[in-house]
Amino acid sequence: MKRRLIHGALLLALGLFGAPALAGDAKDAQEAALLEARRQQIHELVMIRLNNALELSPTQSQQISQILLKYRREKTADRNQIRQLTLKLREVSNSGNEAQIQGLIQQISVAKSNLDKVDDRMFAEAKNHLNTKQQAQFIFVMEEIRREVQSVKRGLPPPGGGRVNAIQGGSGSGY
Repeated sequence: MKRRLIHGALLLALGLFGAPALAGDAKDAQEAALLEARRQQIHELVMIRLNNALELSPTQSQQISQILLKYRREKTADRNQIRQLTLKLREVSNSGNEAQIQGLIQQISVAKSNLDKVDDRMFAEAKNHLNTKQQAQFIFVMEEIRREVQSVKRGLPPPGGGRVNAIQGGSGSGY
């Protein structure tokens, strides 16, 4: 029951705070502060999921939290770049300007590769603080969260019908 509540809270935070808050630039300090508060709330919900699934010690929890926060800004910048490039690609895709289209496709590919490299660095740092079983669970939980975020963005029900597969030992292959 506790797992479903945590799962629901994460989805609620992502649904309420994710897309609407990220649409458009934060035009003033109040909006920027609100966005940061929402990101912090999502981070706390992710940490609850990780703490429960990985049975982290307080020291491990603090270390993993710091690692996730360390890489969050870089990942956010990469995601924003991918989003902007994709929007531009949509605008020019029917223009017939092959060189511009190919250039944007290449830039998107590089940005996605950079995002994968950030994820790899994050995991490499996190695994130093986890045992083998926790490393596997970290991968499962982070993949499950990624799928849930994608579902929320697309307006679909969460994977597994709302069941938290990663905590229950489901499969996943990313972090």
